[in-house]
Amino acid sequence: MKQAPATAPSSTSRLNAMQSDPPLRSKKWTDMCLALMCAVVTMGCLAASYPVAELPFADDFSYIFTAKVLAETGRLTLNGWASAALGPQAYWGASAIKLFGFSFSVVRLSMVPLAGSTAAMAYLLARRCGLRPGLATLSALTLCLSPLFLPLGVSFMTDVPGVLFCLIALHAIVSAGQARSRHAAIGCILCAVAAVLVGGTVRQIVWVVALAGVPAVAWQARTQPRVVFAATIGWVAVALGAWITLRWYNRQPYAVPEAPLAKAAQAAIRHPTLFIHNAVALVFTLVLAAFPVILASLAAARRRLYVWHGLVVLTVLGLFIAVRHRSPNLPTTFPWIGNIVTVYGVLDFGSWDGGRPPILAGRLPLALSLLTYAALSLGLILVGQTLVGSARRDHVWLRLRAAFERLTPRQWIIATLIAFAAGYFLLLLPRCATNSAYDRYVLPLFPAVSIPLLLIYQASDRGDRPHRLCLAAAWLALAAFALFGIGVTQEVQSLARARVKMADELRQGGVPRIEIDAGAEYVGWTQLEQEGYMNDSRIVNPPGAYRRGMGLTPACHPRYRIVFANAPWKSTEAATSFAPVTYFSYMPPFRRTLQVRRIAQ
Repeated sequence: MKQAPATAPSSTSRLNAMQSDPPLRSKKWTDMCLALMCAVVTMGCLAASYPVAELPFADDFSYIFTAKVLAETGRLTLNGWASAALGPQAYWGASAIKLFGFSFSVVRLSMVPLAGSTAAMAYLLARRCGLRPGLATLSALTLCLSPLFLPLGVSFMTDVPGVLFCLIALHAIVSAGQARSRHAAIGCILCAVAAVLVGGTVRQIVWVVALAGVPAVAWQARTQPRVVFAATIGWVAVALGAWITLRWYNRQPYAVPEAPLAKAAQAAIRHPTLFIHNAVALVFTLVLAAFPVILASLAAARRRLYVWHGLVVLTVLGLFIAVRHRSPNLPTTFPWIGNIVTVYGVLDFGSWDGGRPPILAGRLPLALSLLTYAALSLGLILVGQTLVGSARRDHVWLRLRAAFERLTPRQWIIATLIAFAAGYFLLLLPRCATNSAYDRYVLPLFPAVSIPLLLIYQASDRGDRPHRLCLAAAWLALAAFALFGIGVTQEVQSLARARVKMADELRQGGVPRIEIDAGAEYVGWTQLEQEGYMNDSRIVNPPGAYRRGMGLTPACHPRYRIVFANAPWKSTEAATSFAPVTYFSYMPPFRRTLQVRRIAQ
């Protein structure tokens, strides 16, 4: 009997064979276990801060109120404060309220699983980009154990869901660029578009992932017309979805639209020093937050540092220092931009005008500033050496078109992440001009920094002593950052419990809630309970809703204020008979005291 001639296996059979390969299954199982471990570690750090307090956190009093109204009435409403459409996050919070009843702790703790999912997704994205498991774990935990991330992980702010959707979309885009068939590539593009369309209704900045990443996939698959067509349709769908969402949002009652680009441009022209300071401070904030990864990547640097690279770095830093110190009206959180993490802890305690605890004073701010400068300098030197080294090996600077045509898979991943980061940062510039950029906005940029730097480390790693030492130093730095993150998160939660306790004592003593100032979150919630919206000057719908000269909270008339016992006395304040309250903090000094002061009429 004649045997059939041997035929080459089809691409489908090769793919099935690879999927059934035991080592590949073992690799996937390892990745799932490590992704789960990253999620558990993140949620464990959040639990260590004991995040139970019946008080909102920062701006989430507005978002929680939207979720509460949605749970009670079934209507998605705005209230003159939030500039995010909320979308599925509001329904997520409303579901938690319906299941467990309303409390601030219930709504905020419902976000902990999303924080854990963010850690797992950050790990899977790093692995998809080619990092080995240990480095992917470092990349994910640098993001999720950051002092920027942990306080937000137990809040109802939109930052953590926004980062999660960004990571999902980036993972789908990178998968599309690596797909082995056009059907897989098209499927990944559709997943990215779906994640962006949903995530963009929570936090509009998620749209940048598709608007910058989908064209990168189209370029990578430019020889496959169907993939290019799908990418084009997906890009148009995201652009159209963004336009529809913004149009819907701006027509809602009590919506607070973003400042027009023309207004931001005028502000940048009128106050160029503030604009430049904020833009550079955003970069410094990201550099300091990503310091563990930068520390690891230094092992890839050549032992002989280029003198001119150091001169460029020193020149940039010198100019920034000169601008900062010649402008005393700039924010005091130098060199980072501030909001969540400052030299005084979470939120600088300025959100409730109750003074500051005596922590992180003295020379520590200067030490952190020097740490920021060192990280930025070393990172720029590393990048500069990489670029110059590539040029010298090729003997000529490659033109842009030729470089894109010869991108390796790793270079394409780095280029895609950089394209996303560039688009994201450009959209932050208008906020820098209007002085409304905050440190938490750099969280989605973490993968664009950590993954390329760790890829450089991995490519140069030969298991020698410098690489091992730099990696060990990175893990030690990450542990220190995590401990600080847990400490500041516990501090703000413990402080919130103390503020609520004092406010309850005032109310039991016959003081109405509208006469108590226990912080911006407390007063903001009181205003929403009384009138249903904040009296913001940007409200144009419904007409006449804004009352000029009445402030943000016209329903509140504070007569009693809760402050730190060491806060300076104002001329309008007087002592009261209410007993002070002492609470425990992980941060020294470990005992803090609050007191009630009466505001003289």
